[in-house]
Amino acid sequence: RHGVEQRQRHALGHGVGEFLHRALHHQIADDRQAQELQATVYTLDDIIKVIRNSIFDITPHPEILISTRIEQQINKFHDRLGHQPSLRISGPVNQLSDPLSDAVLILLHEALTNVVKHAAATHTSLTIDHNGDQLIVTITDDGAGMSETHRPGSLGINNLRTRAQAFNGTCTFEEGPT
Repeated sequence: RHGVEQRQRHALGHGVGEFLHRALHHQIADDRQAQELQATVYTLDDIIKVIRNSIFDITPHPEILISTRIEQQINKFHDRLGHQPSLRISGPVNQLSDPLSDAVLILLHEALTNVVKHAAATHTSLTIDHNGDQLIVTITDDGAGMSETHRPGSLGINNLRTRAQAFNGTCTFEEGPT
């Protein structure tokens, strides 16, 4: 099945490429329009690469332990955050179900993206505690706090809550001392 999907993606990409090639070389006489279209094609290509990488980052890799996948996910945020987030994992996290493991990775990605976009933090800390019955993921940072526009009810926060609720969990936000 994997081979079929890969061939379909290749065919789709090839078809789009052929279409753009024809548009650039046969149907656009104006050099300025051709240059603008070429610049747009390069931009779209960059966007597609980012989307593919993001999909790969959150795609399940069952052959890799969840603790390793968590570390890899966090390490990818080093440059975006401007610092290396600290991580503490305790308990049998490698025994989490695949759906819960995947949800944790997506939740971490969403939460760290929020820190990058809104917090301007200089330190970020993640703790993942699993006691066999309960999983607690705690993310703290020393950033700007939550402004009125990023308080509960925003899209990112709602996504985090929805992921937690899908596993009968909760998601809470607290502001620390200012």
